[in-house]
Order: sequence, then structure tokens, then C-alpha cells
Amino acid sequence: MILFAVQAACEGEFHRTVTAAGEIVPPDGALVQVSALVEGIAPAEGNRDAPSVGEAVRQGQVLVVLAPTAQEGGFAQARGRVERLEREVERTERLVEVGAIPSRRLEEARHDLEIARAEVDAMGGTTDGSYQLSLRAPISGVIAERSFVPGGRVEPGEPLFTIVDVTMAWLRVQVPASTASSIPDDAQATFTVEDSDHVFGTARLLSIGSIINPRTRTVPVVFETEAPGGGLTFGQLAQAAVSTGGSVTGIVLPSSAILDDNGTMVAYVQTGGETFERRVLTLGVRDGLRAQVLAGVDLGEMIVTTGAYQVRLASLSGGDFAGAHAH
Repeated sequence: MILFAVQAACEGEFHRTVTAAGEIVPPDGALVQVSALVEGIAPAEGNRDAPSVGEAVRQGQVLVVLAPTAQEGGFAQARGRVERLEREVERTERLVEVGAIPSRRLEEARHDLEIARAEVDAMGGTTDGSYQLSLRAPISGVIAERSFVPGGRVEPGEPLFTIVDVTMAWLRVQVPASTASSIPDDAQATFTVEDSDHVFGTARLLSIGSIINPRTRTVPVVFETEAPGGGLTFGQLAQAAVSTGGSVTGIVLPSSAILDDNGTMVAYVQTGGETFERRVLTLGVRDGLRAQVLAGVDLGEMIVTTGAYQVRLASLSGGDFAGAHAH
């Protein structure tokens, strides 16, 4: 049985909006690249369980183990300096205990050791006797890219992993500069993403750009979405309706009643039991769920809100629309 429903065209209130293209982007700090800090080898045995693309990792988890190669000012020299200073602190402690040297010398030795350990830690190494570097995940998230091969060589600054925190997403909309100044501080937006009819909403407005793109004459407006991690992917293109303040009143139709007929917006009006009339619409404000109709239907007319596409197919074939029950 075909799903089918009609409802009377009624009047409603709309918030004024502007329609603009957008993109789903990661929040600041939600996309992190982990790079090699030194030249070295990624031993095959030590990296057998390195996380792969799509795998979830937690903050502090070891991503890759590197065996640094000899180089001036490299990890091996820094690690060796830590060991020498550890022996120096132990020797100085004994001398201070017997009063052979002033305690100030011990304070200086401990300070030098702290600095040396900090240098090793900054490289991603440990100070537990290991001469290997363990690069760890700076945030929790999902591995988006992995570009090293176990057993291969890495160079300083070479990106090894890209980690993305998928628990939150931002919507960045390119709004016409002439309209951006009218967007209120509490503005919201509704949007759809490519290959989906689902309408998403936003949680709050984060920022309105102050620099105009000279080519498109738009400014970026960024929202936090209300669906973190739910059906959104970074890089997806979006079509958004951004509130610009104020409201208008007019005939309201749900988006399900409106069809795009080769670029022409149309709706079907029930004129009899199984007879329908195609109406070309002039639309005003749209919010993703509803649309204001400026022309094409009148108040009280019965509009097909579910099954409009099937009605259109029946009209194209020259047959009657049957097999459905109107509500």
C-alpha cells in the first residue's frame, strides 16, 4: 500500500533566513597530525600492533616506536646526557652527605638533570633506559591517515598519523557579506548534507567572520552542530538555512510536499477523491523542514504531503492515482 497523506494549507510564522552553502569541518584541535621528531627506523617487530586507519585510539596511547639513527644533537646523545647527569647527581649526593662539597652543587646537578629529561620527553622518548622513541596520541579519536610502514625509515618532520576527534563537528557556512551583519548572536541554522535528506540542526553560533572573500563576497559563519558524531563526516558539503533575525507570516507547507521538477518547485493539490492538480510554487523563506509559499496554493486547499512523488508519476503515465488511502 502506498503511503499517502494530505493536509490543508495553513498559515504559519517563519524566522527570516538566508540560504547558503557550507561544509562540515572539525573543531579547532579536533584534527591532529603526529610527525616524526627525529630521523630513525620504525622497527617491524615493535610496530606490529600499530593502529590502522579507522581504528580508535586514546590519548597517551603509543602509536609508533622509532629507533633513532645517530645524528648530531639527536635522541641518542640526549639520552646519553641524561644517564651521565643521573650518575653525576648520585655522586654529588654522596659528596654532600659527607660535607665534601656545598649543597648548592647538588641543586645545580638536579636542575641540569631535569632539563635533560625534559629534552628527551619532548622528543617522545623515555628516561627508563630505553633508546627508542615512543610517539603517543596527543588526543583521543580515530586514525584518519597513517603514512609509515613498519620496518621503514622516517625523516624528521615526516607526518606519520592524522587523528580526528569525531565526537563533535562544526558547520562552516559561507554567508553573503551583505547579510552577515544581520545575523543575531543567538542565530541557529538547519542544514542537509550531500546524499542525504535528513535535516540537521545547530547547537549554537560560534563565530561570524570579519574578512570578506574577494572572489565570492562571502564571510564564514561557524556553528556547533547538535549531532556530534551522528551521521556527519568532515569534508561533507552542506546546504544551510541561517536565521537572520525577525520573522514573516505566510502559507506554510512541509518540505515533503514540495517537489523539484527539473528546477521548478511544485506541489500537488487534491481537487477530488483521486484527482490532483499540479501547482507551480513561488517560495519564500525555507528552514529545511518547512517552506513559505508566496504563490501557487491558497489557504485551505488540500496539499499532498506524503506520496507527492507517486502522484507525479501517475500523472506522467496518464493514469489515475489509486491504491492509497488519504488522511
